[in-house]
Amino acid sequence: MDRQKLVFLFADMTHSGAVRHKREDSILSTCIILPFVGQLKTWLSDFLTQNESMIATEVARNYMIKQVLKLIYSLVDFGYYGDTDDIQKLLHPMCCLMDGRNDKPFVIQQEAVISSDIQDEVKRYCASERFRKTAENEVMALAKYQAMKVIELFFNFRFNTRLTRFIIRFRNVIESGGSDPVAPFADDDTQVSEFSENQSLRRVALKAINDLFKETAYFGKEFVDILLDFLQYEQEKVVTEALFLLTQYYSAFEDLFRKCIDAQ
Repeated sequence: MDRQKLVFLFADMTHSGAVRHKREDSILSTCIILPFVGQLKTWLSDFLTQNESMIATEVARNYMIKQVLKLIYSLVDFGYYGDTDDIQKLLHPMCCLMDGRNDKPFVIQQEAVISSDIQDEVKRYCASERFRKTAENEVMALAKYQAMKVIELFFNFRFNTRLTRFIIRFRNVIESGGSDPVAPFADDDTQVSEFSENQSLRRVALKAINDLFKETAYFGKEFVDILLDFLQYEQEKVVTEALFLLTQYYSAFEDLFRKCIDAQ
């Protein structure tokens, strides 16, 4: 999942829109390991849910978060987060963790009465100090950078999923021989006869494309706001990766159609 896929074998493409995933490229593909990986994924999901914000003074905890995210990166890279449900389970807590607006300078007891001085300090931290290049902030920034590297893999997964579906449509068009131009765009659970006679091929094709984009629309405006917030950080790695993901986000459609033509 660390790269975009541009080469396809028609024998591996099914009419149902799914690809028969082969696991020979994974070094962790034995039946003995798989149950353990399932338990590990559950623990990782719970860990992220319990750590949806970061506290600057808890350096050891922030370092552990960074290491956990590196582990998640390896699992995603080897294909153990290979479907939409797995990705959705990770995305929300990971985005909360990435969002620097959730960070705190120190532990604040919810039950305690917070003085005006502490409130002012927290506001000052959220407004400017969290962007500074300090030792405590550096660990937090590296953890957020590691989370963005995981997101980068999810971008590749989204691209590969969309392009695979396009190639499947292309195969269906080739195999139909033009006998029924609407048939290649009909899903398995949709009969061609259900389409209205007045419904043009263009409208049917656009609907199929729109449905595909909606199905794989993992990232929304909140995600963009998080990336834009990263641009204020003094850590160059964080800013560079945020700019890269923003480019990926806004050029996704153009990149997909261009490479879809190349793949054909």
